[in-house]
Amino acid sequence: MKIVCNSVCAFVFRRSGDSVEYLLLRRTHDRGGFWQPVTGRVEKREKAEDAARREVFEETGFKTREFLFIEKVHVYFKPGKRKIYAEPCFGIGINGADPVLCKEHDKHAWLGFEAAVKQLPHSGLREALTELHAQIMSAPSEQLARREPTAAPDCLPFKDLKVVHGGTDGKRDGDPARKPVISYPKSEQLRADR
Repeated sequence: MKIVCNSVCAFVFRRSGDSVEYLLLRRTHDRGGFWQPVTGRVEKREKAEDAARREVFEETGFKTREFLFIEKVHVYFKPGKRKIYAEPCFGIGINGADPVLCKEHDKHAWLGFEAAVKQLPHSGLREALTELHAQIMSAPSEQLARREPTAAPDCLPFKDLKVVHGGTDGKRDGDPARKPVISYPKSEQLRADR
């Protein structure tokens, strides 16, 4: 089965005192009508983090104020495609009120963490938002802005990625009902392959 990494996910957030709100966008009816963070394709030779910044600007009009890497990669499978899709996730802090929506979305909502998690349709997105929220709440904005980012995967062909079956659901190894987990080589190896 092929692993495809050609899109990114960006959780846009804003701070207000001690609270944080997350922006969710509703896709138009002809695109599924569900709520999601900003997502989009990575252009040829573009780094994943650059694609996330670009997509946020294109889909909302917001410029990046804070940029956070999330270790969680949203992994999903489309029936009939025989492909597993891996979508790197990022947190993008902004200053602003309402986004300027693109034609892909018909509505937006600024939600607190609990409400945003409940609104997301996929477990991988909920897990990524949970990780981002913990990261944001663990340090004030000034500390996060100064923190050195960890290496983030580029969405170039990942010839070294492996799909392994993992999790703690009690099922045996090799059971097709288990969730796939992506295993990355060390970030130095990724850089060496470019």
